[in-house]
Amino acid sequence: MQEALLNRIGEETHGVASERRGLLLRQLGDVYAAHRGRIQSELVDRFIDIAVTLLDGATLFERMAFANVLADYGDAPARLVDHMLRDVYLVARPLIERGALSQDRLMELMDDDKRELTYLMIAQRPKTKVAVTDRLVEEGSVKVLVALAGNAGAELSAKAFEALGDIAIENPDMDAALANRADLPPSIAKRLMRRVSKGAEDRVSSLMARDLGKKKTLVLR
Repeated sequence: MQEALLNRIGEETHGVASERRGLLLRQLGDVYAAHRGRIQSELVDRFIDIAVTLLDGATLFERMAFANVLADYGDAPARLVDHMLRDVYLVARPLIERGALSQDRLMELMDDDKRELTYLMIAQRPKTKVAVTDRLVEEGSVKVLVALAGNAGAELSAKAFEALGDIAIENPDMDAALANRADLPPSIAKRLMRRVSKGAEDRVSSLMARDLGKKKTLVLR
């Protein structure tokens, strides 16, 4: 059945009008979704070739929709994913955020693309492993690191927790992100609690100083 569907779509692809490319790309995505990403091994190259041909003439919205299908179902063919990762941010985003990319492929992405947006998308991926998160901590902006700390599925090393804990001392967003992690080490939790206690103490001192100032003003009057 897969072969018959791919053959039909492939035949229609040759010389197809631009307005029909989106329909054929959607049908190709439906084939992929219907089989939950499991394309027969002997048909994978055929599937990729058809997809690339249609993608190259599709609209941005059509390419985005197809990228979402690939991200949602199974382990998309690597050659096709690589082709789509070279597209604009809105097309690449679902594949980076939740596509079936290996940890090595994510490291390669960080080698090739140093934009904050790329790091931010990787930081938000579920089940990201320590090798990737350690690198994010070393190279990412504070915005990226806050997103990483707020990603409960990301694995963080003791070294990463220490670095994020240092940022939390001055950054309330990081403080809140770390406080919600179930895997927060006790040593970091104690540091956060001390920060809260010190903040509360400072607020009380400020209020007392303000009240004392008011009383002095009243006495002078």
